[in-house]
Amino acid sequence: MGSATVHSLERAAEILTVDTQVRGLDAAEGIFEVADALGESAQLRGLIADPSTDEQLRVGLITRLFTGKVADVVVAFVEKTAALRWSSDDEFVSSIEALGETAVALTAQQEGNLERLEDELFQVAQVFEGSRELQLSLSHPGEHPQAERQLVDRLFGQQTLPATTLLATRAVSSVRGSKVARRLHEIAERVSAVAGRQVADVTSARPLSEPQRAALAQALQNEAGGPVHVNVSVDPALVGGVVVRLGDTLIDSSARTKLTQLRQAIA
Repeated sequence: MGSATVHSLERAAEILTVDTQVRGLDAAEGIFEVADALGESAQLRGLIADPSTDEQLRVGLITRLFTGKVADVVVAFVEKTAALRWSSDDEFVSSIEALGETAVALTAQQEGNLERLEDELFQVAQVFEGSRELQLSLSHPGEHPQAERQLVDRLFGQQTLPATTLLATRAVSSVRGSKVARRLHEIAERVSAVAGRQVADVTSARPLSEPQRAALAQALQNEAGGPVHVNVSVDPALVGGVVVRLGDTLIDSSARTKLTQLRQAIA
C-alpha cells in the first residue's frame, strides 16, 4: 500500500468515526455498493483516483453517479474520500471497501455488539478454514452473488449478528474459497482496530480453563503494549503447549515443534 493511500485511509477513517450519521448496516452496504461500482469501471476509478484530475471534478463525479442510488450521507462521505490523494485506483477501491468494513464495526460498537462481532468473525473463519467442501464451492468468487449471499445466510444467518453475515458475504464474494478464512481474519483485525485492539489468534493443544485464558490474555496485552482481542482454537495435533500469532509475531511453544526441533538437532 502506497504512502498516499496509507495517509488518506487513516484520514477517511477519522472522518467516518466522527460522522455519526454514517451508521447502520444500510449505510455500510451503500459504501460497499460504491466500491463495487468503482471496481467494475477501470476508467471511472482511474479518473477519480488520479491526483492530476481536478478535485471538484472528482467530487462531482461521485455526486452525479451515486446521488439517488445510495443514501445522501454515504454520498457525502464518499465525496470526502474522493477529494483525498490515493496511490493508485485499485488502492482507492480497496480503501472504500475497507471503510465499509469500518462502518459495520462502528455500527456494532454503537449497538454494544463489537466484541460479539469480533468473536463471530473468528468462528466463521474457522468454519471456512476447516471445510474443504466449502472452499471448493467458492472457487469462483463474485460470479454468483445471490447464491453466495444465500449460502452465508443459510450457514450463519440464524446464529450470528446481521453485521457478521454482511461481512462474511463480502469476504466470500471477494476471494477464492481457500482464501476466505484469511480475508475474514483481515476484516476482524479492522473491526478490532475500531476499539483500539490488536488480534491474537491462539491455538492450544487442549481447551484452556478460564484462569488460563485470563492469564494468557494479560500476557499478550503486556506483549502488545495495549488491548488485545484473543481468539482461541484447539488442535490436538500440537501435542502440548500453544501457538500464538499476534500481528506479524509468531510464538510457537507447542510440543510438536519442540519435538521436531529435537529430531533435527540429533539427526
